[in-house]
Amino acid sequence: TQNYSAEYGRTAGGVVSAVTRSGTNSFHGSVFEFFRDNALDAREFFDQGGTKPFRRNQFGAAAGGPIRRDRTFFFVNYEGLRETRTQTLPRTVPSAAARQGSLPGRTVAVSPLIRPYLDLIPLPNGRDFGDGTAEYLWEAPTDAHENFVSIRLDHQLSDRQSLFGRVMVDSARSSQPNTLPPFQSLVTSRNVFATMEHKYIFSPHLLNVARAAFNRTNPLLVDQVDLQGDDARRFVAGRTWSLNSQVAAFSDIGHLNSAPQHFAQNISQFSDDVDVQRGAHSIRLGFNFERIQNNNETQTNQAQYQFTDLASLL
Repeated sequence: TQNYSAEYGRTAGGVVSAVTRSGTNSFHGSVFEFFRDNALDAREFFDQGGTKPFRRNQFGAAAGGPIRRDRTFFFVNYEGLRETRTQTLPRTVPSAAARQGSLPGRTVAVSPLIRPYLDLIPLPNGRDFGDGTAEYLWEAPTDAHENFVSIRLDHQLSDRQSLFGRVMVDSARSSQPNTLPPFQSLVTSRNVFATMEHKYIFSPHLLNVARAAFNRTNPLLVDQVDLQGDDARRFVAGRTWSLNSQVAAFSDIGHLNSAPQHFAQNISQFSDDVDVQRGAHSIRLGFNFERIQNNNETQTNQAQYQFTDLASLL
């Protein structure tokens, strides 16, 4: 916390300064594309039958130029992401024999109350561990979709004064696997970042920079699963459910522990920095004001059944 200059104090960790481009008196533009395909990948350790589908496209374009020569300039940028991927995730499930109550060294009667949950658990397709459990290799699909846009305007008020404004909008969604199929979650977000800066060169020895900004981040996590007949599996009416092993007898199954999760945050900021140069001396001073609003909501609406071993579950 002591190694940074005055305007970067207060917190430990890294400091990252991001600088966006501005337009010039000439028109310039560029386009780009980054493409990745699983045909060029090596097989991952748990993959069976070759590599799994993986398509990743990052693409975009940028352009900048004058609105009024020597006075006003613009710069715009767009970036898109499209990704579909299948991952092989190893999971532990009851073996076919265990589902009928046949465990190593003993036989237990399988309660009809547990049958609706066992029916959701996929049959093993990998190694048998010999303790009533076996391996299930889940070919889990994921996808990501994102659009990012930034717009910047620069205006030269005079030889000593300049002004710029910038707006960035980032909209994204992605689906992720949970523990076992068909349980998945969906994350969406829409973030907006707006900044305005005024720079005034009072003299070759005195510079003032004032900034105002507003940032809003708005991520939302929801449970994506809508199971037919799920009402009959609920332990408590109106609440989601899960089965949880305290001794890792097999992978958990069920809905998210807490969903939906909504973490909206607004940050309003104003800062002013003064830079004074006098011969061999340099003085920097200023202030920074932030108003942070956290509007968070997390619903913990799950009923959970925990068991100590496979026999107690059955």
